[in-house]
Amino acid sequence: MLQMRRSQGDDGPDAAAAAVEEDEKVVDPDIPDAERQSGAHPEQVLRFVARFDRGDYWLAHEELEDLWLEDRSDLYKGLIQVAAAFVHVDRNNWNGAAKMFASALGLLDGYPPRKQGFDLESIRQCTNLALNHVEVLRRTGSRRFDESLRFQMESLFAGCVAEVIVEEVELPYRVRRHEQDPEG
Repeated sequence: MLQMRRSQGDDGPDAAAAAVEEDEKVVDPDIPDAERQSGAHPEQVLRFVARFDRGDYWLAHEELEDLWLEDRSDLYKGLIQVAAAFVHVDRNNWNGAAKMFASALGLLDGYPPRKQGFDLESIRQCTNLALNHVEVLRRTGSRRFDESLRFQMESLFAGCVAEVIVEEVELPYRVRRHEQDPEG
């Protein structure tokens, strides 16, 4: 959150009106204290965003799976299913993509417009557009996905963090196995 502070010696009425006192800060109750204080997202979320941005949708989905298994959050499961939908899009599997986009919408539906840094309102809108698009592709037999939808979703995920850094880390076995044999 951007906070405006009055500079020393600036006592005009506009400066006083624009000043935001420390005790007036709005705190997002959905972000744990430790995370709020550090300004960090869980490491898996950062890796999810980075992999999604690179088009590594299967690996993006895998990054959040352990986090989801820890807390069974519909938020994480919904994001996982958006990534899984794009795996199906890349394979021109419109039925699978439609199922995953629809499931993601159902999981993300009950959340407020913003949660844990994600612009869920925009993610839901983009997911709905992608769902409608793949349903048209399924009916017409077309094999050409609208890449602007992919770019829009990548931008929405990247917008949830100021900077995403993916370090070389020991990846879970299922991720390493997929990187060695993407078809298996």
